[in-house]
Amino acid sequence: MPVLLVSGDADLDVPFEENGAVLERAWRAYDGTVSTILKPGGGHHPHSLPDVTPIVQFALAAVANRMQ
Repeated sequence: MPVLLVSGDADLDVPFEENGAVLERAWRAYDGTVSTILKPGGGHHPHSLPDVTPIVQFALAAVANRMQ
C-alpha cells in the first residue's frame, strides 16, 4: 500500500523529524512505498497544498497500479 505524507517543514505541533520521518523509515523498512511532500516554511495548518495536483496524481497512480 503506497503512502503519501504531506507535511510542513516548520510544523511545531507535529515536527516532521519526530513523526513523518519515523513513519518513512519504518514503512520503507518493510519495503513499503512512501512519497513525501514537504511544504517549505509550512506549519501544521493548512494540511493540504495550495495546488492539490500532486495529491490527485498520487491517488490516481495508486488506483491504477492496484487495478493491474
